Amino acid sequence: MDILSFKFKKNTSITQNTNLLILDRDGVINVNIGYLHKIEDLIFTDEFPYVIDKFKVGWDVCVATNQSGIARGMYTKHDLAELSKYMEEKISLMGLDISRWYYCPHHPDFTGKFSCRKPEPGMLLQAIEYYKPKRTVFIGDKISVQDAAATDNNTYSLIDALLLLLSYFRTFSFHCSLVRFAVFNTSTLLNLFFLL
Repeated sequence: MDILSFKFKKNTSITQNTNLLILDRDGVINVNIGYLHKIEDLIFTDEFPYVIDKFKVGWDVCVATNQSGIARGMYTKHDLAELSKYMEEKISLMGLDISRWYYCPHHPDFTGKFSCRKPEPGMLLQAIEYYKPKRTVFIGDKISVQDAAATDNNTYSLIDALLLLLSYFRTFSFHCSLVRFAVFNTSTLLNLFFLL
C-alpha cells in the first residue's frame, strides 16, 4: 500500500482528543472543479463553514483524498503539497486545524490498483491506526465514497458515522447504525449528529 501524507505544522501532534474527523477534499472542503492543483482555482464549498463550526473543538482532523491527476501527469506531488499547505493555512484562519493530509496519487488505468485509492479503505484505516480514536466520522461528497467506510465489516465498525456532502443537491446525507439513510440540509444534519 503506497499511502503518502503531508504534515506541515511541526508542532502538530496527536492530541488528547478521542474523536477523529476524516475529510474528503474535493466537493467537501473545496468546490470540485476536477483535478484542482492551482491555488488561484481554489473555492471553498458553501457547506464547509458548517463542518468547521461543529468539529473545531474536541476533534483531530485529517484529510484523505484521491489525487489521480498525479498519475495522469497533470500535476506533481510538489504542486499538491503547495496547494495543501495553502489550504491548511486558510482553513486554520477559519478556526479548524488539519493535522495531516493523506493522499493517493494512483489511478488503476495508469499505475495499477492500489488499496489506498477510495473507495478502498486504505487511507481511512491508516488514519485510524495513527490517531487511535474512540469515535470516527468520515465526510465525503459522493455516494460511492461510503464504500471506503463499508468495504468490510472491520472497517465499517471503525467508522461511527458517514456524512455525505452531495454537492449536486447541496445537502448532506447521514448514514449510521441508527439512521440508515436520510437527507437533511447541512445545519440540521450536523445538529442531529451531535445529539446522538
